[in-house]
Formats: sequence, structure tokens, C-alpha cells
Amino acid sequence: MSFSRRIRISALVAVAFTLFSLSVACTQPNPATGEDDLILISTAAEVNIGMDVHNELVTKMRVSRKAVPNKRFQAIGERVARVNDRQDVTYRFTVLDEQYPNAFAAPGGYIYATTDLMNLTNDDELACVIAHEIGHVAARHGVKNLQTSLATQFLLVPCSTRTPTARS
Repeated sequence: MSFSRRIRISALVAVAFTLFSLSVACTQPNPATGEDDLILISTAAEVNIGMDVHNELVTKMRVSRKAVPNKRFQAIGERVARVNDRQDVTYRFTVLDEQYPNAFAAPGGYIYATTDLMNLTNDDELACVIAHEIGHVAARHGVKNLQTSLATQFLLVPCSTRTPTARS
């Protein structure tokens, strides 16, 4: 076994051991599921990530300026947010002026719905959609996906680098 291969294997073992240690030491109860989750990204960092996503999103999509849908989305969203399992973030509700029905959440409490979805739903249906999106935030799905993506990239870099071989 070559020296560089042994170093790569040693590095992967060290990373695996570190991740295992962190998974034991850094778990915290998930308010939405009641299970212990490995969360390495703080709530403050999650909110900052969400703010960055929001700032990027509003430059690429049209935000609705119409008072009625915005007030409706905000009012229903605030009612749902008050009774959800996660209260350590401030929920923000934004209506996007798009002609397809959709809703989604960004980390840190950012919730979005399109005007088309708003037009297709009554208040009860919209509350269900908002509750679903708030559930993603409460369960920290965005943070978990980010952690998984970062870990995968971190683990694949040592595996994908090859040392050049001499050709005769």
C-alpha cells in the first residue's frame, strides 16, 4: 500500500471517528420529532443562512406588493407559527408573484407561497400548507440537508484526489 493511500485511509478513519464522537456529543432533541438529532449548525447560523437565501431569492423572483394576499399570508402564518413546536426563530412570510402553485421554506423561519397558490386555496387549506412548511423549519430539514451535503463533499475530496503516477 502506497504512503499517500495510507494517509488518505488514516484521514478517513480520523474523520469517521470525529463524526461519530460529534454525533454522541452534539445531539439535541428535535422539537418536531422528539428524537435526538445531530445538529452542528447553530440557530443563529441557520437564521443567517435563511437570510442569505431570502436575499438571493428576492433578487431572482418577484415579490408580491399586493396588500390583501400579503396580509392574509402573514395573518394565517402567524397563527400557525404560534402553535408550532419550534419557537426559537422568528417566522417570516413572503408572497412571491408567480403563476404556478407552490410553497416552500428556507432555513431559519423563512416561509414562501406563490400568488397562484394563494388564489387556489381557502384559509384552511392555506393554513395546512403553511403548517407543512413550518414543519420543515421546526424539524430543521434545511440544516440537516446542508450538513449532509457538506459532509459528503468533505468525505469525497480525499477519495477523489489521485496522486499522479510516473509513466515509463
